[in-house]
Amino acid sequence: EFARLMAPFAPFETAPHLAVAVSGGADSLCLAWLAGRWARKRGGGAAGHVVDHGLRPDSAAEAAEAARRVRGLGMAARVLRWVGEKPRHGIQAAARAARYDLLARACREAGVLHLLLGHHAGDQAETVWLRRAAGSGAHGLAGMAAADERGGVRLLRPLLSLSPGRLRATLTTCGIAWIEDPSNRDPTFARTLARRRLAETAEAAVLTAEAARLGSARAAHETAAARLLRQAARLDPRGFATIERTPLAEARPGVARTVLGRILRCIGGRAHSPRTKPLARVRAALTGRAPAVLTLCGCRIDARTDIVAVTREAAPIPDLSLAVGGAARWDGRFDIALPDNPGGSPPFLVRRLDDRSWGVLRHGYAGAAIPRAARPGLPALHDLDGPVALPHLSLWRGDRTPFSAVFHPLRPLAGPCFAPAADVW
Repeated sequence: EFARLMAPFAPFETAPHLAVAVSGGADSLCLAWLAGRWARKRGGGAAGHVVDHGLRPDSAAEAAEAARRVRGLGMAARVLRWVGEKPRHGIQAAARAARYDLLARACREAGVLHLLLGHHAGDQAETVWLRRAAGSGAHGLAGMAAADERGGVRLLRPLLSLSPGRLRATLTTCGIAWIEDPSNRDPTFARTLARRRLAETAEAAVLTAEAARLGSARAAHETAAARLLRQAARLDPRGFATIERTPLAEARPGVARTVLGRILRCIGGRAHSPRTKPLARVRAALTGRAPAVLTLCGCRIDARTDIVAVTREAAPIPDLSLAVGGAARWDGRFDIALPDNPGGSPPFLVRRLDDRSWGVLRHGYAGAAIPRAARPGLPALHDLDGPVALPHLSLWRGDRTPFSAVFHPLRPLAGPCFAPAADVW
């Protein structure tokens, strides 16, 4: 049956290599066992990734035990640790963001595209319940997508249509023991409250059915948005985008807002699109013919011609210290690296391109035109003597330096369209 659940995500290569996020609980451990068997039958393999959030005194031991159980299934396992200071408020959201970041980074390092997550129908019902309580619209009430993309990794949720009881029964039948996560019983977490409320009623099946129905509508909406993106938008690897006003004006308002939100999220280096009301104001300005320059989501939107330029707003971006051999994310949009000594005078800093640095580096530039407003959004390498390199325009001070900056926004401009889970509760 797992092969049937994986079928919508095909085509896979002959020897698929998968990563599985594993907590040691029944859901993720069952997924790891199923995915490992499925991949091995096709000449590939699967590896388990366990995240140690460091939020409890016993978290390191718990993560090590989860990894041991994954290895007991005949799979490789790796523990990923969330280090550094933890926030005092919003800890669940921060831990979730850190978890996805660690998992995506591990997948990229291993050259693995597909990361499997153990969310099941019960998790889907809890998600819809929480979003309904928060006043989410129809798209939010479609719940979690069966397939998504984040950080250059494709997230797959093949178990979304299965009940948690069925997963536990599978492990019990196979003689596989799991770990009970104590945080699942913590009454201070909203998801724990949702789980208890749903256990007391028959609402879970109703919510998952609603998610499936709204998911189909959302999938159709996102397909239309993808067509409009292909028709009207152009993304430049130097970190800006252009939009043709006419196709945007002719599109349905909701589809146009979705497209604008994705573009602004991408260029602004954000994880989420702006809310509906400010997006509606931007759409109204762009679909009208009056020239305008607007700002939203950290972006500058220049609508003074038929081709709208969306660039990173020229707001202060903190300088980033970069050691030789180091790599980091800059401004939520660029993966930067300095693998070798560029021959300058340390320390090295990455900072946005200003007029002075442009004046130093621009001599001899004969590359493709770039909007003036896009220049402050470019990362330039500096040392004690001033600007050293601007790789996006192939400009260097003296010898060519190995400094690189690859445009890699937090969320892609056009990832997979929303994929609802099959309703087989």
